[in-house]
Amino acid sequence: MDWIKLIDSEIGDNDMFIDVLSINKSPGVVPTSSTDSAPNNQSDIEIQDVTDVPIDGRNVNTSFQYYGYTGEYDPWLRYNFYQYDKNNECSFSSKFFRKMGTANDPVIFAFKDKDRLLQETKEIENGINPYGAKLSERLASYAPNFIILYLRFVFPSLPILDGKFLREVFSNEMAEYSKNSEDIDPLLLILIAKVVRQWDTYDTSIEIFSDDSETLMNDRKKFMSTAWNMLLDEIHTPDLSTVKSMILFYHLLGLKKDSQINGFEQSVLSSLITVCYRLGLHEDCSRWKIPEMEKMTRQRLWWTVYVLEKWGSFVSGSPSLINDEEVHTIPPGQFEEIFEDTSEYMNNDESFVKSFHFSVKLTFILMEVKRSLFSPSAYNSDKSFQLDKCEELESKLADWKSKLLGIQSADNISTHSLMISCFVLEITIFRARFRIMGTSEYYNMCFSDASRKLQEIVDYLTSLPSSSIHGFWYRWTRSGFMYIKDFVLSLIVISRTKEQSLMVLNLTRRFREWLELNSKTLPILWTTLLRLNIATQSIGNQFKAMSRKSH
Repeated sequence: MDWIKLIDSEIGDNDMFIDVLSINKSPGVVPTSSTDSAPNNQSDIEIQDVTDVPIDGRNVNTSFQYYGYTGEYDPWLRYNFYQYDKNNECSFSSKFFRKMGTANDPVIFAFKDKDRLLQETKEIENGINPYGAKLSERLASYAPNFIILYLRFVFPSLPILDGKFLREVFSNEMAEYSKNSEDIDPLLLILIAKVVRQWDTYDTSIEIFSDDSETLMNDRKKFMSTAWNMLLDEIHTPDLSTVKSMILFYHLLGLKKDSQINGFEQSVLSSLITVCYRLGLHEDCSRWKIPEMEKMTRQRLWWTVYVLEKWGSFVSGSPSLINDEEVHTIPPGQFEEIFEDTSEYMNNDESFVKSFHFSVKLTFILMEVKRSLFSPSAYNSDKSFQLDKCEELESKLADWKSKLLGIQSADNISTHSLMISCFVLEITIFRARFRIMGTSEYYNMCFSDASRKLQEIVDYLTSLPSSSIHGFWYRWTRSGFMYIKDFVLSLIVISRTKEQSLMVLNLTRRFREWLELNSKTLPILWTTLLRLNIATQSIGNQFKAMSRKSH
């Protein structure tokens, strides 16, 4: 049938106008039959009020997508010219929409059955199958143990767990929780287990960590391959659990002995940002009619990803994948507000909130360093203006650092990683001065300050307690030690007097000894130690050659 011809005829024969119609005939009810229909289990959520309806976990086995203003699907059209039911939802044969916001500022999400979406979009078969039910059940039995370790060591820096998840884990005894293992995303569970394994001495009851027969947990390459192939399925049908898993996978990629920045890591980071955009995490959800707990989770996930991406791009020397001008999510006035659903599981200790808040604030300074000193406009600005900017940024970092020292304690052992990150920015500012001034002027004006900074860094490292060495480190901290290594080498090669050379070499020796002492415990130090030894050997050979010539 020619429907356009029919509509034309109806309008011609009757006093009808298109603008009184909606695109869909009626809101309808979300189908519940098969994977050939929209997401099922409409009854999974008992809706009391539209504000009770979550986006994530709206239905069992449902994936969702945020429709951005410039995308192929017009959100204004869908908000204003589709009929919606009392839950602000409307359904079609294969998906349904949810509207929020206002007619002029619409927010539209599309929901689709994951199995159907996989059939439609997945073209590449996995090479490795997901781990079996036996391991899944065994991991689930230790879920509370894993989560306790995660909350203690990782959550202050990667606060991705939500109150609903924590309540489910701790509301059951371990044996009972094992029976309900389907409640946990198997990929997220095994990634959490892998992340916290380094602290297994704090809970010797987790027998799976000492079981050599569990090859997946003991073979890193097999583990990462399995996790990645499981992620490939989830990326086709993402939800907030997918974002959590991608964060942990990306974190693990950077924590190995011979770790280095590579194309695969950056591709994973790019995929993570893409999934966040698809789920609308970059949008301000404060006025959306969704549960408050979900708002908190979305905000924590976004700021976690934001910090990871900005630092990941910075240390790789790449442009950021996040255009801040297109991000509507704004930092909360008080960061405690977005942790209210998890505070009881952290004994209402606010130090972990402050630790994460400091990481976000330092990331904002990072963006200012990059924009003010290394952008095309910065390169074209006046020399004195750039040098003034260096001083201004150093002042901000000094203020940030003094406040961070005020929250450091034995119980909050993730702040050392942030301090190394601060040193990275301070070293980067010295780099900027070197670029602006040139070698001779930099030496005359900055050598003393730079050598004092190196002294501060080495003193800080050598004073770190073992609890910090064994604690949490951000994945980009490996690059941070490489920054320090290059800072050391730059001072070695520009030293002009015997006293300066001996002073710098003494600091170099202390730094190398610290690396040697801790590289077995902290594998991310190994690459820095190797590169430092190679560089100092090369410099030493040159001195030997010069000495032979002089004699």
